[in-house]
Amino acid sequence: MTDNDPGAAPGDLTPLQLAIVRLLAQGCSDDHVADRLGLGLRTVQRHVSRIMRHLHARSRFEAGVAAARAGLAGDARRN
Repeated sequence: MTDNDPGAAPGDLTPLQLAIVRLLAQGCSDDHVADRLGLGLRTVQRHVSRIMRHLHARSRFEAGVAAARAGLAGDARRN
């Protein structure tokens, strides 16, 4: 399924997108996520945008709630 597929399941995120979701759930900034994953800031921002579309979220907060409900954010208390 693609990011734009209305029937796309949250579990269809790529491993990289899941890693981004988990780091964001831990409170990491986009800059920190980019550093941790060896990506450019703009690349992280594009992935966040795709994740939001995939989860049908209109905001980063809404995406975080959807990811948490789907069990994608892991334990946000871990570092």
